[in-house]
Amino acid sequence: MKRRGENGAAAVEMAIFVFLLVALMAAAGPLIFAIQEQVSLGRAAGSAARFASATPDRKRLDCDGNPMANDRRPSAAQVQREAECVRFGSSPVPASFSVTVTPDPSTAAPGDLITVTVSDTVDLGLLGALFGGPQGVTLSATSVGVEE
Repeated sequence: MKRRGENGAAAVEMAIFVFLLVALMAAAGPLIFAIQEQVSLGRAAGSAARFASATPDRKRLDCDGNPMANDRRPSAAQVQREAECVRFGSSPVPASFSVTVTPDPSTAAPGDLITVTVSDTVDLGLLGALFGGPQGVTLSATSVGVEE
């Protein structure tokens, strides 16, 4: 037998539970996207560092399939383009994406360390606003290769 005043309690509890579940799912989306972006940036930085530091035995092609002018030592711009291709493929590169290469691989001597840093800004949307922080957060990944 139900007590008086408990008729709508289950409906209220269900409404609170559904609201919290939806809020949790809405918060998890941007976080999952940020984690995925961090992994992708790490992959782009690692690939670009390998591209910058490796000395191939055969003719080199850039990520667009064009022969490189200097097939032994890529320029910083070519390394940047490699990181962009790994990260975005043929999609347009957003203005928030940046690549830093130091020193320029085309002038590096064997044994020098080539550092590639890739960064991008991820929009956290309502999750950032909810906690009073910035809606966008800058993520970065760095990889180092030894010039061959």
